[in-house]
Amino acid sequence: MAAPAADHGSAGEVAFLQRVLSLIEQGQKSATYKPAVLLALINCCARRGHVADAQGMSIPVAELAAEVIRLYWDQVRPYPGLPAARSRLRQGSGDRLGGTSGRLAPARIPAAVDRLRDECGPAVRRPEQAELARPQEWQGAVRSVAEALAKRPLHRLQTMGPGSRDGVREAFLFDDSAFGEGVSGSRAITLTVDLRPGVARALVLGAPLLRPAIEVEWSRLVAAFNTLAWPEADLRSFLFDPARSGLGRVRSALIDAEGSGCFWCGQQVGSDGKCNGDKSNRLVVPGLLESWASRDRAALAEIAVDLVWPLGFERSRVTAVSAYSTLADGLPVWEARGVWRLASPDLRREALEVLESTAA
Repeated sequence: MAAPAADHGSAGEVAFLQRVLSLIEQGQKSATYKPAVLLALINCCARRGHVADAQGMSIPVAELAAEVIRLYWDQVRPYPGLPAARSRLRQGSGDRLGGTSGRLAPARIPAAVDRLRDECGPAVRRPEQAELARPQEWQGAVRSVAEALAKRPLHRLQTMGPGSRDGVREAFLFDDSAFGEGVSGSRAITLTVDLRPGVARALVLGAPLLRPAIEVEWSRLVAAFNTLAWPEADLRSFLFDPARSGLGRVRSALIDAEGSGCFWCGQQVGSDGKCNGDKSNRLVVPGLLESWASRDRAALAEIAVDLVWPLGFERSRVTAVSAYSTLADGLPVWEARGVWRLASPDLRREALEVLESTAA
């Protein structure tokens, strides 16, 4: 019998969040795959911009695999708190030192990401660049990760209890009957994760609570697998704060196309470096969204093609639609340095109108 759709009432939403968190708190903890899949599902739902999903939502396993690669991309970097012979973090209890070099032989998914980074070389700093600059290697990594996801994490994700085989299992997020050890790589990339009605909306709405809780559990697992003290002050930041990509390659082209003034206030960047720090990761008021939407996309696309640099306008737009659609009343929204507005139904409506008007 199919599991019921996620309840949209407040009590139902709280119960849904508790069930999602129980998947990582009570399930088998031999690897970081479960938190990785949950975060990837949240990100995929948010990037599609859908919060109304009465018929459910289908996410290709290949798309989910690409999102998992993005999550592990920075995590396979050498970690400064480890000895040189084992510079990369273990992501599971089965990880071991292998080969004559003593280098960590990581679990399959981190190994695929590590291999992709090696194939791309140091010039490729972000996974989005890898997808553009090395498409053949990127697709190879997606196929490998998709197969690994289909064999185990997607088959065992919704099991709670002492072990992945003996625990309580209820497919309340999606029907997992198509996944398991017998899935081949060629079949894995054709499969979809068919979320139950209401699940995508509930994951997006619950993301502000789910994401930090999942990141903490993931960090705690990595600390345990690597015998690091917990809480490890720098570990969560290393795992989940993306390494910034230098803009040296695109700075000159952007200045030629848009000028050298601050994007937010218009003052010269050299004399005003405080706007980004003040704004931090907050959403902005609709008027500033209009400034973003009015950028010369043709000029930006030409720069992106010339420099093999990801543009991602539509991905940014649909992610913003999800963010503003789920923005709670009363949260601060940035307008200028030291100036904030509180979120309201009118502000959400204005912001969504701007975003919808710029749809491709």
